[in-house]
Amino acid sequence: MSYRQKFHFRMRILLFFLFFLLVGAGALFLKLYPQNNPWKQHKSEQIIQEKREVEFLLEGTKRLTQLWREGDIQGAWKTGQLKCPKSLGEPFVVGDDYLKCNPRYVLCAMENKSLKIELDGEEREVVLAQNDYRLVTMANSTLRSWSRPLYKFELKLTRGKKTLPVLLEQDCHEVFLPERIYKYKNFLWDNYKANIFIDKFLVSFADVADWLKFGGEEKIELPKTEEGLSHFAHGLTIDQMKAYCAFKGKQLMTSVVFDAASMYPADLSNPEEEDVVNTPYPWTRKKSITQDEALCTKIFSEECLSRKAFSTFGTEAATWSGMFLSLGGPLEAMENPVDSYLNLKASSFYFPFSSPWHQLGLRAHWEGNGFRERDFDWGESSKNKNRKPQKNIEEYEVGFRCMRTVYKDERP
Repeated sequence: MSYRQKFHFRMRILLFFLFFLLVGAGALFLKLYPQNNPWKQHKSEQIIQEKREVEFLLEGTKRLTQLWREGDIQGAWKTGQLKCPKSLGEPFVVGDDYLKCNPRYVLCAMENKSLKIELDGEEREVVLAQNDYRLVTMANSTLRSWSRPLYKFELKLTRGKKTLPVLLEQDCHEVFLPERIYKYKNFLWDNYKANIFIDKFLVSFADVADWLKFGGEEKIELPKTEEGLSHFAHGLTIDQMKAYCAFKGKQLMTSVVFDAASMYPADLSNPEEEDVVNTPYPWTRKKSITQDEALCTKIFSEECLSRKAFSTFGTEAATWSGMFLSLGGPLEAMENPVDSYLNLKASSFYFPFSSPWHQLGLRAHWEGNGFRERDFDWGESSKNKNRKPQKNIEEYEVGFRCMRTVYKDERP
């Protein structure tokens, strides 16, 4: 037998031996680890259970989103049926929109009642993993592809270990500025290449409180009660206003966009109409109005302070675009890219209804830091008694709102 033959013969014997060794090892494995071994069965059951938990949690996110957007639609908190002294305090008079996209209302509702979810005949309860929330923005996170502020909650089942984070947009208080040609003073402009979103209401103290809690380094005195927090924020310098808006991924409202959202277009059906005529009032094309038509409903002037409380989230004085309170109410600060000196909407409850300030497009000046008379300039025409507040006011209250622009070649 040659050397090559001997080598092949030995290899056959070795392979034969290895074959029986593998067969024996397989038999031993099946004996020690049968198909129905407890460990494998437990792992399989655990995976099925976790999948089931996720299904309930995902359904819970839908219900939470509905709660977030609808707010106190049933009036349970306002009528005292829903009690949550820690998150919302005692019921007080406020516009319905205040509780929409309001994280404090979510805490209130979830603290008192879990979300009962039924799937395939099985019912489970979804609750908050912790009775708190977090405000996530580009300024306090690594979030870069999403410019809008997000409120983060975490859901869990009353019986289960898994949790699921939920991110909710605070977009209930925004309005989209329709695409069309607008006019500011003597020049035309359009927003065809950009989506502009405007705060419908003035920024509230509750909004500022969230800013300070989750990223602001400013020292601003806040009201002690939830009712106080629901009021429009004032006492901020113009730099603090800009810093707040920037934290939310926005900018301080500009006079150009403010007028665009307020002045009633000549032809709503034709967004390309270039013969734009600016009107003095946001709900009509008329050049003059009567007190019966607008006093305290569409223009909250000085006379109204003795008749009813001013509501930051009131929805009576709507503009054609859906923004509220373009005339009357508090003084409102804004940026003016055309004439930086004129940065204040003077139409407010500091002037009587007969004041010429109660028209769109008119601006005064605020120095931006103080709130006394010396910090304001009502213009040369302030010699007219209706152009300057007649009452001795120790400090003025100046509110503000934000806006954001998303160019169409950018992500939202």
